[in-house]
Amino acid sequence: MLFYEMFGGLLESELEFPELTPTLPGTPDWILRATAAAPPRSSGEVLGGDDVDFGVRVRAMRASGGYRLEFDDTGVYEVSLDGREIRWYRTPGVDEQTARTDLCGRVFAVALHASGWLSLHGSAVSFGDRALSFLSARNTIKTSLAVALANAGAEFMSADMLPVTPIPSPIARPGIHSLNMFAKAGDWLGVSGDDADDGGWGSTFFDSAVPRRREKPAALDVIYLLSTVHQAADEVAARRTRLTGAEAALSVLGNAAVGSLLGKRDAPALLARTIALVGQVPVYRLSLARDSARISEIVDTIFSWHDQTPAPVPASLEQGAIVRNQLDYTA
Repeated sequence: MLFYEMFGGLLESELEFPELTPTLPGTPDWILRATAAAPPRSSGEVLGGDDVDFGVRVRAMRASGGYRLEFDDTGVYEVSLDGREIRWYRTPGVDEQTARTDLCGRVFAVALHASGWLSLHGSAVSFGDRALSFLSARNTIKTSLAVALANAGAEFMSADMLPVTPIPSPIARPGIHSLNMFAKAGDWLGVSGDDADDGGWGSTFFDSAVPRRREKPAALDVIYLLSTVHQAADEVAARRTRLTGAEAALSVLGNAAVGSLLGKRDAPALLARTIALVGQVPVYRLSLARDSARISEIVDTIFSWHDQTPAPVPASLEQGAIVRNQLDYTA
């Protein structure tokens, strides 16, 4: 049996996870079992579905024993009612990296939801014990911004999915530290990944060579909802606008990782947790200049908002010869 650090807790797994940090055995927060046996016959209430990739979908169901996720490519995953146990009925000949991506994403998002957490589409960094989160849909700057902030002195917490415990006080949990972004962006930000076969503009997984990583939970200090806009050179590179009330709650709820999967049945629970979250944590709309040459200004501005001083940028990252705007293409 294998044991890994995950979300500030402990995963006991029959499946190897190169993306996670191995650790000593202990009392697990989550248990993953894998089997080549055929899954039980589908039953229960159909909740919703989501597009995983081109031509690949996942469908979610709710039964007396918990949740069931059926992926077109990797198989069936059953999640217990308390979210603690996951059983994977693997499709014969399945690619394990694809399965790990499903597990670290939608499957664990459902498991965390079952345990009372919120899983948000976002990245996060921390200054000491205070976390900053950056929420957005796919194919935006949230991952690259978190890496840029870590290069400047923040601690990197999460790249794509941010687990949050909303009550009694909001706590951000460290996510998966491997990155999924365009290869050119990784070169620019000083992290290395798998070789891309399309000139470096294809999406690829990067290793965990991110500076100043944080493995422990941190109090969630602020939520930023990201967008990029065309800015004139004499305009500020980063601008934030405070959101409150229903606008804040609905904007954050739109970034829930399980919203389309679990449908109307679990919507009240998601909404209640989101309201509890935004009632305690300030929410801002963060507009960033769509210009890679201004990333240092963006980083400096965010540091100043939180009374921090950025560290000098390593010489290896002082690259001006970026042909295309990374703010347009990073994940």
